[in-house]
Amino acid sequence: MKKQLLTAVGALLCAPGGFAQTPQALPLYPDGAVESNGFSAADVRLTATNLDKCAEADYFVFPADPAQATGQAVVVCPGGGYRFVSMPREGHEVGEGLSAEGITVVALKYRLPNGHCQVPLEDVEAALRYIRDHAAEYGVDPSRVGIMGFSAGGHLAASAATMLPEEVRPAFAVLIYPVITAEPGKCHKGSFDHLLGTDRTAGDEAQWSLQNRVTASTPPTLLLLADDDRTVPPVNSTLFYEALKRNGVKGCSLRIYPSGGQPEEMRAAIAQAAEDGVDVVIGGETSVNIAESLGLCSQLLICGETSVRQALLEAQRIVYARELEQAQSLKFKTVIDHSHDGIVSLDAAGRVLLVNPVARRMLRLKNDITHYAFKSILDLPHLDRCLLLGASVEDEMVAVEGRKLLFSAIPIHVAGFVHGAVITFQEPRAIAAKESKIRHEDAAMTAQHTFEDILGASPDILAAIARARRFATARQPVLIQGETGTGKELFAQSIHNASPRSQEAFVAVNCGAMRTAPLPAPAARANPAFLKWRTWAPCFWTKSAKWTSGPSNACCAYWKPNVCCASAAPATFG
Repeated sequence: MKKQLLTAVGALLCAPGGFAQTPQALPLYPDGAVESNGFSAADVRLTATNLDKCAEADYFVFPADPAQATGQAVVVCPGGGYRFVSMPREGHEVGEGLSAEGITVVALKYRLPNGHCQVPLEDVEAALRYIRDHAAEYGVDPSRVGIMGFSAGGHLAASAATMLPEEVRPAFAVLIYPVITAEPGKCHKGSFDHLLGTDRTAGDEAQWSLQNRVTASTPPTLLLLADDDRTVPPVNSTLFYEALKRNGVKGCSLRIYPSGGQPEEMRAAIAQAAEDGVDVVIGGETSVNIAESLGLCSQLLICGETSVRQALLEAQRIVYARELEQAQSLKFKTVIDHSHDGIVSLDAAGRVLLVNPVARRMLRLKNDITHYAFKSILDLPHLDRCLLLGASVEDEMVAVEGRKLLFSAIPIHVAGFVHGAVITFQEPRAIAAKESKIRHEDAAMTAQHTFEDILGASPDILAAIARARRFATARQPVLIQGETGTGKELFAQSIHNASPRSQEAFVAVNCGAMRTAPLPAPAARANPAFLKWRTWAPCFWTKSAKWTSGPSNACCAYWKPNVCCASAAPATFG
């Protein structure tokens, strides 16, 4: 078993980062954990490489490749100095690599201690119980469930191997550059500051220095480290290995490599370079993998003068392409920021990538929610269907703090896979106001109807239509008389649309709302209808009234009350 696991771990450490799709995060405590670590969901911060201030425990299951299945399973505890959890590199990528080698992996996003030292260990115990309880489902032998940990995650894995009840303990442990001891001069101080607090006692340090907890019942352990590790002193691993040997634990192995250190050291240096504005990273395979995981452009460097020159030329090409990409990105951002709709962009896991100012206002957001799960901010109906199945969500309503918003969610498809979604928000009141304005302007200045809209086959109707068609060709004013409801405006619009002036504005004037006395010249000049007349805009007068003012070339007609045709007859023209 040890040889098989060592081969798998070796393949994992040498291989570049995997590209398999990360499984969905599942809550370790669906009904909530018994003990809190003092953090809340609002405290959690997600970066490109880490999860800070984890308040809830989740797990990701990577089932073994059926063609390679060994029946083994391992709970993986990423590192991070008990300050953050390095899930992408030491959780997801490990899960992808080991599952390809036939080992089922449960990558654990454990809660950070924040001075509650038992909290992470409770999460590990729950994860071990979970994989054993579901062994048949995953094709796992319950007696072959082990644990693996990196750095501070190695301390957590070693705690599970030495401190949990024997019926829960893992069958084996793999500790990679683990934190073990709290002894001054040998410890990784930051890990114990976050685990036990800065006011810890000597007794606390002795209790959590795990070389003191090894017994004959400690499971077989494989330790891997680099001799030049400057973050966690190598003596941590040797102290634990010596304790294993003193207690007669069989099947243990200690592998010390001359160089390598922790990937986090190189990752921190490259992350700093990114903050300093570096566009391209040129380096070996490890550097390139880290750069890609941080979203940086990179170029693999193979030793030799020619290869160096080629790498530099390629880097220049990448810089130029990146400048074009940045310009395009700025244009896109400008469009998004100045949109009248609220816009939120999500990745495939439902995490927020972008929120424009309008969406921040509509959703009443006070803090930056980038990289947060949008579902924790606002639970939109059918959003999971959009992200998982690629189905669009159109014009659904959602309430935000008592206000109704209209939203749509459109999936982003790349090469047949859903890579995220764009959500747009609109305020119903704004939509209604715009529609009202359009309808008002359209109705106020546009003739909607034509002669074809007039229904009727009686001789009087047909005669009226024929006469109106002849009048439409003239440029003189046309007077239409008729009872209310006989279709005067319908004929007026039809005449306008059949006239040479059909492309001009059509003005409908409600005479009943106007004064009957002549307007003074200044008022007449200020009257919008006056200005329309001066441009020879056709006017249609409604209601009975008498208008006695207007320029000499106005298309006006005036008539007295009760001058109309019979109620049973169609409108007549004069």
